[in-house]
Amino acid sequence: MFCLYFGYITAEAGEKLWPALRGHESDRIVEVQNTLQDAKEGRGVISKDHRIVQAIAMWGKVNNRKVNILYPQVVNKSWPQFWDFLNS
Repeated sequence: MFCLYFGYITAEAGEKLWPALRGHESDRIVEVQNTLQDAKEGRGVISKDHRIVQAIAMWGKVNNRKVNILYPQVVNKSWPQFWDFLNS
């Protein structure tokens, strides 16, 4: 997901390398594309996938963009201190 957000890989290449990105818990490739578009257009990010939320939050930080994440608590599943880390 991070590679897609930061333009290091295309969706097609990601799918070839990691086929489970499509259809595991969600179609993460589509979700990355949708959340990136939402963030760029100032809409709220509605994802409840902790990986997606962490990646788009980091994208916002690096690009100095405010990202409105509607479910910030989802990061607690894998990294409860994520927001402290990101804000430090």
